[in-house]
Amino acid sequence: MHSLTGEFRYSLDDKGRLSIPSRFRHWNDGNPECTFVVTKIAQEYLVAFPEPEWEVLAQKLLKLPQFNKQARQLVRAVSRRSVALKTDKQGRILIPKELLDHANIQKEAVIIGALNCLEIWSPQNLSQKDSEGPEFDDNFMDSISNIFT
Repeated sequence: MHSLTGEFRYSLDDKGRLSIPSRFRHWNDGNPECTFVVTKIAQEYLVAFPEPEWEVLAQKLLKLPQFNKQARQLVRAVSRRSVALKTDKQGRILIPKELLDHANIQKEAVIIGALNCLEIWSPQNLSQKDSEGPEFDDNFMDSISNIFT
């Protein structure tokens, strides 16, 4: 699978369907109909995993200790509001209203490729998050350098 990268703005149609950019559907051998699992993991946005990437995540979650309270809470939080959505022939998905409301998505959405998944933001929430930082200065880069070693 190729990395999902880039940023796109799309309007939801009258029925509330959101177009998935064609470059984010390339992992499915060019088939315009593919499945994304959409869930809310973070507070401000939705996450859409291509079905193969969702299976990778699900396998990792299954390996968490069942008797650990935090592990159970994580599995519950990720899976309870997850929905598998198949794109139509035009590459659109119909995201449930509850999920759109959670992310404050109304008429427009910003879709960001985040390597193995898509983040789906309302323009307002993304703008607010961007204004909060962090600055990618030398101090920030030094503080995260251990992630890459």
